Amino acid sequence: MAEFDIAALGPGEPYRILSSLVVPRPIAWVVTRDVETGTVNVAPFSFFNLVGSDPMTVVLGVSPAKRSGEPKDTGRNLSQIGAGFVVHLVDEAHADAMNRTASELPAHESEAHAADLALAETIKVSPVPRIASAPAALECRVAEIARVGNNRIVLGEVVYVHLRDELWDAEKKHVRTEDAHLIGRLHGSLYVRTSDRFALDRPR
Repeated sequence: MAEFDIAALGPGEPYRILSSLVVPRPIAWVVTRDVETGTVNVAPFSFFNLVGSDPMTVVLGVSPAKRSGEPKDTGRNLSQIGAGFVVHLVDEAHADAMNRTASELPAHESEAHAADLALAETIKVSPVPRIASAPAALECRVAEIARVGNNRIVLGEVVYVHLRDELWDAEKKHVRTEDAHLIGRLHGSLYVRTSDRFALDRPR
């Protein structure tokens, strides 16, 4: 069995091992807004998940930019408790646009413009906008920020949900997940579809 002492690994090795092992990971397509310049930032994060339901809470792992080592725009924009942001779930139709927003643009340039994304107003976190065509958008506010080494861990409370009409089953009161065609992250340039599913009954 291969074994690894994390402290003995070289730069980048822990990331390569763990990001290719803990898969698939959901993708948070995050919109934030610079309060000083008004620039709308859009960036995908696969160090992301839902971690609580009372209140509804999501977590983002925001590391420094790879090229510069400086804080990412998202990290700067979410440096204060209460700051608003929007997490979008990514479907197959938006995979290319999501990938384009992963580029490291200068702070004053908007990835929304570069990726030709139409924006729409939000309800609770305005003036931070949402991506109009995304299948689902979670309006959030920063609840806690923790730092572990170079990692900034942002906990966000979900305060409003936008969901495409055809994805909501009003009678059963649940999301038609099978119709959302969401994608997840593997590693490197690899992604996964959610169309291959199976069911297991929980033991009683």
